[in-house]
Amino acid sequence: MTTSIMEWLESLELSQPIVCLETDFADGYLFAEVLQRLSLLQHMQGFQRGSSSSKRSSSSRGSRTSSSRSRSSTSSSSSSSSSSSSALTADVQNFTLLKKALDLIDIRLSPSAVHNISSSKLAAPAAAPAAAAAAEDGKREGVLLQQQQSRGKTKARSTVLECIDSFELNLQRQGLGSPAAPLDSFAAAAAAASSSAAAAAAAAAGAAGSGSPAAAAAGGCPAAAAAWGEEVEELLQQMKARLPSQQSQQEMNNQIMNKLHAAKRAQETNCYERSRRRQLLLMEQTKKCREALNSRVAAAAAAAAAAPAAAAAAAAGAAAGGGIAPGAAAAAPSAAAPGAAGAAGSNCNSSSNSNSNSNSSSSSSSSSSSSSGRPVSSSSELQRAVDRALRYEDVIKCNLAVKEQLMKEKEEKRKEMQQRHEQQQQQQQRILTAAAVQERVKICSSVKAIRRKLKRSRLIALCEAMAYKITEIVINASQQQQQRQQQQQQQQQQQQQQQQQQQQQLAASFPP
Repeated sequence: MTTSIMEWLESLELSQPIVCLETDFADGYLFAEVLQRLSLLQHMQGFQRGSSSSKRSSSSRGSRTSSSRSRSSTSSSSSSSSSSSSALTADVQNFTLLKKALDLIDIRLSPSAVHNISSSKLAAPAAAPAAAAAAEDGKREGVLLQQQQSRGKTKARSTVLECIDSFELNLQRQGLGSPAAPLDSFAAAAAAASSSAAAAAAAAAGAAGSGSPAAAAAGGCPAAAAAWGEEVEELLQQMKARLPSQQSQQEMNNQIMNKLHAAKRAQETNCYERSRRRQLLLMEQTKKCREALNSRVAAAAAAAAAAPAAAAAAAAGAAAGGGIAPGAAAAAPSAAAPGAAGAAGSNCNSSSNSNSNSNSSSSSSSSSSSSSGRPVSSSSELQRAVDRALRYEDVIKCNLAVKEQLMKEKEEKRKEMQQRHEQQQQQQQRILTAAAVQERVKICSSVKAIRRKLKRSRLIALCEAMAYKITEIVINASQQQQQRQQQQQQQQQQQQQQQQQQQQQLAASFPP
């Protein structure tokens, strides 16, 4: 504790290095410098270097030159009483000014400290009368300083609230906001805190303007400081409660992953339905083509069965008439030629469109429609129709095999895509979790830094209280010593009066 206090005092860059707290702060001058560095004292007017600093400066000057040594040795006996009285007067004046300044901050001693001071045997002379004017100036300066501090604390409070609001907005943008603590309630609490702080500052300012400076200083500063500390603690607690927990982050990640999985399942279902409808349509087209081919083959077989009877009848008619055979013979080749041409056209269509089911069905339907209107004239044409039907069947089987292979490849690709998507989801989840953990660590570190600053401010307040206690101890000890001296003088006067009365009585009892 002592080491930390020494380091903190060295960081203030005082007029002389700190060696010992008891000896260096005995005259009160360095303590006034500390208050000035902390902006609790506006100037050093009226403060003088007392016993410890004067002794240190005189010893350092005496160690530099021999002439000063000789002078100090010769004049030490004559000026010892005057130097001690002036140093003691300076110390008492410094402590009186410090007491007035600390009264403005409203720092009091505990009853135990007062009892210890009253039971001590240290003494100091009374303060100089010239310190009254400086005390009044100190009161006015303390009131002004209190008003400045209240305004500065209001500004700092508003700045802290703005920082916390921006912090909440950043959390909500990143999706890490706590659902249990909405931003509206926090903003309302912050607004209420700022309004109460502004009202307290206005009341303190009004009291300082209307009443006495000492009363304003005693009533405003500690209440504002306590309210400020409570507000800072409350804001820190709200900020800590607003931090997203690990469970909430996990739930949020699970919700996002569930939404992604649902969208993926819906997309896969739509793809499967489309492929199933395409397959059903293809099967229906194949069935229609097969039915048309079967009907054509049946018609061709019926025509081939009726052809011998028609040929025999034609031959009989030719034998009977004698002039119809050449025309019938010419008609038969002419009828066979279009059939062969239609078969060749259908073969070309089927060979050129073997990979497309829709084209093959259209070509087969066109060929069947073109040739179904007339009977087959020979067995060769029937054979060609059967061969063409077999080729159509082979093409359909080949198309079905190709489609099965394509479906297998598509299923494999879908599985690969699903695995890749799962890997991406796992990686994204790890990244989100790591980012949330880093953000939580940053927030916790900022909260710890704020708590360290608060501890440092409390340490400063403890140092101020300790210095005030030391000052109060010295002042009360001096007052006690003065009272004791006055009592001793009164007792001596009473004893002298009693002796004089006894002498008078003795003189009266023995006449000359």
